Amino acid sequence: MSQQLSADCLNEIFKYLDDKVDLYSCLLVDRLWCEVSVRILWKIIRNYNTLITCLPNESKEVLYKNGLILSTSTSKPPLFNYATFIKKISISEIYRQINKLHSQSVDSQRFDSNQIQEISVMVTQEILKMLMNQTCLKILDFGVGFFIIIQNLPFITYPGAIDCLGNLSELYCSSELDSEYFHRLFQICHNIQYLDIFIESDISINMSRYCIL
Repeated sequence: MSQQLSADCLNEIFKYLDDKVDLYSCLLVDRLWCEVSVRILWKIIRNYNTLITCLPNESKEVLYKNGLILSTSTSKPPLFNYATFIKKISISEIYRQINKLHSQSVDSQRFDSNQIQEISVMVTQEILKMLMNQTCLKILDFGVGFFIIIQNLPFITYPGAIDCLGNLSELYCSSELDSEYFHRLFQICHNIQYLDIFIESDISINMSRYCIL
């Protein structure tokens, strides 16, 4: 039966499988079912260690030179380029998960909290560079907290950002975010259908004009 169904047909069926367990079961049927299932599963980031293995060699070299990952010659290539499947990200969640990975690593004892934060920012930056250049996002969530850190990541200016964000349909953020970010985002994103701005207790006049859109 699996050989009689095309990838497009399987995709139309699998996208209605909300249960992650069912999709994981589909991974085990054969190569075609695996390829279709993994694209649906990886619309969101499933594993950050796996995502790091998808980084291009230039980014891996940057991290390797700073002692953050193993040499590219010893790292095992991923089965798929998972980054190309991702359609939804939370920037603060990426940073949070990367920070957690490094805080729990064996080498974390030789770094203080500020150094781990710097490392996490660097890895997050390389991940965002990859995503801007390799995928087309539908949902962007800045997340809660870490706004100072996020604002130091100019991902909107990264190569490929215009194509990556051009079809963005949902945007979630906070009024704490610098209004310049909104100005630059709205120059790129012309297809936003849903805008959710969490209003903090103190909001600037410049920011308020974006909240009424």
